[in-house]
Amino acid sequence: MKNNKNLFLDDMRMPSDAYMEKLYDNPHTLYIDKEWVLVENFEQFKQWIENNGMPDIISFDHDLAPSHYTPKELWTDYEKSKEWQDNQVHSELTGAGCALWLMKFCEDEKLDLPQCIVHSANPVGRDKIIRILGL
Repeated sequence: MKNNKNLFLDDMRMPSDAYMEKLYDNPHTLYIDKEWVLVENFEQFKQWIENNGMPDIISFDHDLAPSHYTPKELWTDYEKSKEWQDNQVHSELTGAGCALWLMKFCEDEKLDLPQCIVHSANPVGRDKIIRILGL
């Protein structure tokens, strides 16, 4: 069941921020042309979908809690950033965890995956979400 809503997963930013940042190859006008429901973490993400049905579009951030943020000195080195991120154990799920849950939920409920885009500024996290969702 679709509900003509769009879900924006991010702990800090608003859709207009994603539009202004023009990260990667996102279809940027979606962030200002459409209405978005904001969710900040895995629990809100999961609960919203379970309670409201599948949105038309989901835009993913990766880092959803302070512990997810890569130290600034690693931002310019993808491999070191990836190594640091791969060694972290988080008490809260990242956007990649949300993507994994979504894939399983769609499979279990026999639902099509909605349109998914990734607005994360974290290139390692962005790549994880893209791999999980097969984008």
